[in-house]
Amino acid sequence: MKHATFSQRGFAAIEAILIIVAVAIIGGTGYYVYHANKKTNNTYNSATKTAQSSPSKVTKKKITAADPTANWTAYKSATGQFSLKYPASWVQPTNKAACGAGFFDRAVYLGPDTQSVLKCATEDFGQIQVASIAGNQVDVSKSKISPVLYKNIVSTSATAAGVSGTRIAALAINQTSDLGGYPDNTVIVEYVFYANGNTYVAKYAQVTVGSAPSSNVLADFDLMITKTLQFN
Repeated sequence: MKHATFSQRGFAAIEAILIIVAVAIIGGTGYYVYHANKKTNNTYNSATKTAQSSPSKVTKKKITAADPTANWTAYKSATGQFSLKYPASWVQPTNKAACGAGFFDRAVYLGPDTQSVLKCATEDFGQIQVASIAGNQVDVSKSKISPVLYKNIVSTSATAAGVSGTRIAALAINQTSDLGGYPDNTVIVEYVFYANGNTYVAKYAQVTVGSAPSSNVLADFDLMITKTLQFN
């Protein structure tokens, strides 16, 4: 009996030790988890406060597109009642004295170089011209782009300075024998607007290679009209 009682006490002691060890392990694990969570929360709160106190570090910068016409040359016609900007490399006629009186009062003639701009006292009106006509001449201007003298005619809406108008693109045909006519397949683009009692017409002509000096500056022409043309 004494041997059995001793064994029972021995097992009881071992169980007590195991329970104490288990409690210690559980307590230690809980302590570690508690402090680990506390450290994580402190780190998160610190990062949050830093972001809130320094919003410039997390705010995306606003990107502003550069103005492609910023360095263009400004032009204004007091009589023609319009203004615009054109590429700095473009030129105006150099022989204005050979043109008739009042020829430039309501118009500006431009070209990407001296060979493609208006030449006074000749039939060459150059590659680009912008002019105003007193009164409403919109229908008359549009009718000049007729199927008799042009092909592949495409008419679309256009806007300049908040004014609605029309952009007409076409290829010239059957004009070689006409006075001042264009060679076949010359690219023609014409804008027509009506504002302030005037009809404004902007014309672009790009002849075929080998016919006459002419450069493909249509993209700049479109930008000039739609982004810089103002009706004064």
